[in-house]
Amino acid sequence: MERIKERSLKLHALEGNCSYSNFKDSTSYAMECMKESGFEQVERRILKSDGKNTYFDCIMPNAWDMKGRAFIRIEDDSLTEEEKYIADSNIDPFNSGVWGCGTPAGGLDTVILDDRIIAKEDPEGKSIAGKVILMDGYSMARYKYLVLHNAGAVIISDSKCGEDYPQYCRWSNAIAFTGWYHTADDPRIPIFIISPEKAAFLRSLLAKGEVKCHAQTDAKVYDGEIYTVTGLIPGKEEAEITFFAHMYEPFIPDDATGGMIIMELCQAIKEAVAAGELPPLQKSLKIVLSMERYGFYEYFTDPEQVKKILHVMSFDSVCHYMEKGMCRISLRQSSILAPTFVDFLTESLFRKYMKNDHIVTERNNLSDDTFCSDGDMKIPSMWTHTFNPRCHHNAGPCFMDADWSLAESVAQIMGTLVALLAVTTKEDAGKLAESVRTLIIKDLEEKISGTLYAIRTNRIKLVSGAEKIRFLARIAKEQYLSFNRYWKELIAEKEAELFTDLGEVAVKSLPLPEGGEILHGMEKEAAKVIVKRLVPGTLMSLAKVPAKERRSPFVIPDLLYMLFDGEKSLYECMLLYSFEMDKEFDDASISKFMEFLRYLEKYGYVSLTYKK
Repeated sequence: MERIKERSLKLHALEGNCSYSNFKDSTSYAMECMKESGFEQVERRILKSDGKNTYFDCIMPNAWDMKGRAFIRIEDDSLTEEEKYIADSNIDPFNSGVWGCGTPAGGLDTVILDDRIIAKEDPEGKSIAGKVILMDGYSMARYKYLVLHNAGAVIISDSKCGEDYPQYCRWSNAIAFTGWYHTADDPRIPIFIISPEKAAFLRSLLAKGEVKCHAQTDAKVYDGEIYTVTGLIPGKEEAEITFFAHMYEPFIPDDATGGMIIMELCQAIKEAVAAGELPPLQKSLKIVLSMERYGFYEYFTDPEQVKKILHVMSFDSVCHYMEKGMCRISLRQSSILAPTFVDFLTESLFRKYMKNDHIVTERNNLSDDTFCSDGDMKIPSMWTHTFNPRCHHNAGPCFMDADWSLAESVAQIMGTLVALLAVTTKEDAGKLAESVRTLIIKDLEEKISGTLYAIRTNRIKLVSGAEKIRFLARIAKEQYLSFNRYWKELIAEKEAELFTDLGEVAVKSLPLPEGGEILHGMEKEAAKVIVKRLVPGTLMSLAKVPAKERRSPFVIPDLLYMLFDGEKSLYECMLLYSFEMDKEFDDASISKFMEFLRYLEKYGYVSLTYKK
């Protein structure tokens, strides 16, 4: 426990204010810790960060450094010195907004305007040029608007944090034009971040009249590099249980702790094997530390490496303090495109060893930590994490401080899970499969029962309900057959037919009409469109689109997008998505999807075929 804490705090201190010039030292320290924990083949890979280099659909941002002091001083002699400095990175390092450029030499002397007022009184944005604009929240669309209207700088404050944590800034790594980051093609302005408390004070001054200021920052944007570091504890087989934790963000639990928890549990397993307390490792253990999502996508560009991966286990934000009454740990399961029996083992272990805590399971939406469970790689994944939406990326203790006792529990429970998967031989795996099969059957029966109830109470249409039951049975079957991923030919296809049979018995009990379901509105139009993805991976930077024609990629949910296989209609894909995520789409949403798909087709991301 103390080792996790000591290492996490040191890594956090080395990464500092997110400057790329710090990252060679922070990754060197991570590599040192890996070696101390017994990892071999410890390596550092260089990822070019120039705003052009692309992995899948992620354009790597330029490198960014903050040197010296970033501040905004209000030029008003009636204020105290403390009141004048509405932003000062010497006092609060979060006041310097990552990805922003520097001000002109000597700083920027101008006035501050409130973007809320601009939106109401100056819809054409004629007053923006050269001014410092106070913006509420992290709206990429609004930020882009201000940049393209030549704002001198932007101050961002997120009022969503204002009610509970008014004195702290909310940091964000995702402030850009498309995707999370700027590219080399995107213009920039200086970015400052202030707390809701400071923003309220600034707005009180603006309400009285003109507010003059001096803004200055020496932020540097340049072509540089960032790193992925890896290490291996070899087993008898090349097949790897792979652990992900990201680096390069300014919070202790997000995610200086993740890599250190991985190292602790892997070291414990290796030492137990050496002491004869565990059988020899059958599977290898691989640790991968990199840039969130973007860096991990680079790791998946090597097909030979991908072939070795049995499972990806993500350790991002595993030990934030959670407020009383909130769930203490969330277990994000693998997606419907990569079902796995491991989900059942994970939940069982957490409920056994944290039985007095509120634990929830989550369905997989191919998020930043689980995107490998997509329709292309189909690698099972899991993400054990803590999440409080009211204080996400808040600079205060609500998000910054780590729950070290939870970190220890996660290390112990995940260590137990990994040891079970890594040391079990095929000869012993049969007993494990028998026990998990019982859990899968119980889960399927409960879900079928829930679906039948939803049909009876008209919460799901009869035909759709029948399709959902078949869908649930298919996923259960694939979860059981997934034992073969770890132990080849352990489960025969015939053994798994019992799940199909359970589904069919339930479907036969339904008075299904002849001719299928009658569709209306945009659902009817969606049923005529067959969508096929032509580019691997989820959407992010829209790298194939010319810079000036890029728009937000966040229109179609990632999981829905990954269902576009060229065989199912858009409607059928939406139906599968709704079965898994319990979310249906109205006509307005479907219209947006179809317009966006035509846009993607223009740039070679998808092909659309229309039924007559």
